Amino acid sequence: MGGYGNYIPRADRFGTAIADGNWAGTKVSSDLANPGARGVAIYLNVGTASAGGTLSMGVEDKDPVSGAYDSIYNSVDVTANWVTAAGRRAAVIYPGAVETSARANYHYQGVPLPRTWRVTAKDTAGGTWSYSVGYEYLP
Repeated sequence: MGGYGNYIPRADRFGTAIADGNWAGTKVSSDLANPGARGVAIYLNVGTASAGGTLSMGVEDKDPVSGAYDSIYNSVDVTANWVTAAGRRAAVIYPGAVETSARANYHYQGVPLPRTWRVTAKDTAGGTWSYSVGYEYLP
């Protein structure tokens, strides 16, 4: 995978990071392999929210030598209570990305997408949420 330049094969353009389900605490996707994209749009779809809590979403890169992970995006760094109810949110990780107009359900992080990355979701109050996380690579 990789070496596609600005072209990303159709089968590699999008996928599921966290499958739809009822999740409690912290949920971490498996490692995702970037097929050569510069960035990614990540979609958090919340069906049922936990009463009294908030859900944060993050993206971590993986050091290819040590295998350690580090955060390159976390929704709480942008908006403390971004997810408190059912609905759809999106985050765009893309070099040079900037917010051009205020949109409550969208976040932008102006960094390139690393080769290996993963998604995290964390409930702040120990409740159960019904959600899924999908993604779409951006050339």
